[in-house]
Amino acid sequence: MKKTISIVALLFGLSFLTSCESTVTMDGSVDARVDAVIKGYIETLADAESGWIFDVMTSEGNYRFYMEFTDDNMVTMYTDNLYYPQWNGVPKTSTYNIRSLQRPTLSFDTYSYLAVINDPDNGISHGSGNMGLQTDFEFEVETFTDGIFYLTGRVNRVEATLRPATAEESASVKSGGLMDVLTNAQNYRAGEYCYFMIGETKVSLILNARSIDISYVDSEENVIQASGYTRTDLEGNISLLEPIEVAGEMLTGFTWDSSASAFEADVAGAPQIVDAQADPVIPLHYMLGPNKTYTVLVSRLDMYPTYSASENEFAYLFSQAYMKIAQGYGLELQELDLEFYMTEGGAPRMMMVYYCGRFQGWVTYSLTFNETEDQFTVTGMSFDDDAYGNGALFANAYTALPLFWMNKTFKIDWLKMVYGSYSMGQVVLVDGQTPAAFHGALF
Repeated sequence: MKKTISIVALLFGLSFLTSCESTVTMDGSVDARVDAVIKGYIETLADAESGWIFDVMTSEGNYRFYMEFTDDNMVTMYTDNLYYPQWNGVPKTSTYNIRSLQRPTLSFDTYSYLAVINDPDNGISHGSGNMGLQTDFEFEVETFTDGIFYLTGRVNRVEATLRPATAEESASVKSGGLMDVLTNAQNYRAGEYCYFMIGETKVSLILNARSIDISYVDSEENVIQASGYTRTDLEGNISLLEPIEVAGEMLTGFTWDSSASAFEADVAGAPQIVDAQADPVIPLHYMLGPNKTYTVLVSRLDMYPTYSASENEFAYLFSQAYMKIAQGYGLELQELDLEFYMTEGGAPRMMMVYYCGRFQGWVTYSLTFNETEDQFTVTGMSFDDDAYGNGALFANAYTALPLFWMNKTFKIDWLKMVYGSYSMGQVVLVDGQTPAAFHGALF
C-alpha cells in the first residue's frame, strides 16, 4: 500500500512539474518586454518638445515642477517652492532613471529641486519631524494613459502626475511663472480681507499658495469653516482638488480675470467676484482656541520681520532663547507652538511647546477668557504636565521666555502675512509697555 501511494505521489509531482514547464518560458521574454516598456518611457520623456509638468502631493498640498528630460538620464527642473524665491525661473539639472522594480519606477536619483522638499533637515525642506514634506522622489508608474503618466510614490504613496507641457507653459515657466501665479494669489487684495457672496451669505476667503480656507456664519449663527488643497495653472486659475460645499452650493475653484485683475469664485457654474474689505469678515477668535477649528499656532523665527525688543518683545525673547539653547545644549530651537485645549474639568489651557530637533518639552499655562473670547489672561504656569521633563530644562536656558506670558492679557487676531502655504494668526499683547506678538501658522 505504501509503495502504491509513493508511486501515485511521484507521478502527480511529475505531472505538476510538466504542466508548470509548459506555461513558463524561461527565455527572458518578460524581461525583454519590461525593458522595451522602460525604453519607450524614456524616449517619450525625452521627445516632448515643450517639456513636462510634474504635480506631486505633499503635506502642504500640491507642489509643481517643470521638467525637461534627455535620453541619457539627465533632467532639468524648475520649481514653485516659495521658500526659495531666488530659484524662480532658474533651472537645475540632475539625473533620473527608470528602473524595473515591482513595476517601472521613475527615480530622481541625485540632489534636485524635488530632493529639497524630501530633505530630512527641517531647515531645508521646511517640514517637521525630520520627514521633509512627507512626499517622495521615487515613483511607480501606475498607468500611462492619453500621454499622461499617473504615478505613486514608493515610500509615502503620494499621488503624482507627469503631463506634457504646452509651448506657452514652457515659456511662462522660464520667465518665472510657476512662482508668480502663487504669489499673485497670496497677495490678492493685500492688507484686506477677501470674501465672496453666495446669495445673502458673505463667505470669508483666505487664498494660500496651495490651499484655501473659507468660513461663514450659517442660518443658526454657527461659524462654518472648511479648507481644501488647490492647484494653480500658469494662467492664474485656481482649481480645488476636491470641491467644497459652501452654503449649500459647490465651490470648484477660482478663475483669474486678467482684464479686471480679479478672481471669480466658481460656484455652481455661476461666477462670483472675490471682493475685499478692511476688517476681518469673521474674527479669528471664533476659530482659534480650545475646541475650535484651529487649536495650534506654529511659530518659527523667520516668521518675524524683526527681533528688535522695542518693535516686538516676543520676537526678541524667541531669538534669545534660540541662542541660549544652542549655546547651552547644542540644540536648535526649530519652532515654538501654542496649543489650546480644555482640561477634563472644562478649564482652558495653553501649552507652549519647544521643538528642538528630536527633543520637545512644554510649559502649561492656565487661562481666563473674556466674555467674547477674543482675549485671554494668563493666570498660572506649570511644568507638571510635561511628559518628557524637558520643558523646565529648556525654560531654564532662558527664563524670560516662559515668564513673558504670566499675568498678561492677549488678543487673538489674524496676521496678514505670507508664509509658505499657511493661513497665519497672532496672539497680541494688550496694553503692554512695548509691542509684543506671537506669530504662527494655524493648525
